[in-house]
Amino acid sequence: MKVKFTPLERIYDSERGSNYALDTGEYMSFLITKRLEGSVSGDHSHPGKTREKNPEVMHLLDGEIVFAWREDGEDCARKLDEPTRIEISAGTWHKITALTDIVILEEGRLSQEDYEEDTERST
Repeated sequence: MKVKFTPLERIYDSERGSNYALDTGEYMSFLITKRLEGSVSGDHSHPGKTREKNPEVMHLLDGEIVFAWREDGEDCARKLDEPTRIEISAGTWHKITALTDIVILEEGRLSQEDYEEDTERST
């Protein structure tokens, strides 16, 4: 067969949207995150116990977001509406608010157990 089509594995669904695994074999794994307009993701930090979260790197591929983070005790926010690479240092609180339906490509893929182990939620 000269063309091969392989559906991506849907690994998570919630009221916010879905996550899909993108495995490139021996190279690297990615997480594709689709979120719905008005949804909020994150509102957490990662201590950096895993390679995938130290730093956390994601790419906004489509849509419009407000990316919020805390730096030196100060709340910061930036509106993004074009494809953008976002690199988040370990221990940095962050939150994404989807102003439209969005698609994000995140470098690395963790099991749900490893993700929970390396995530500190805001209270």
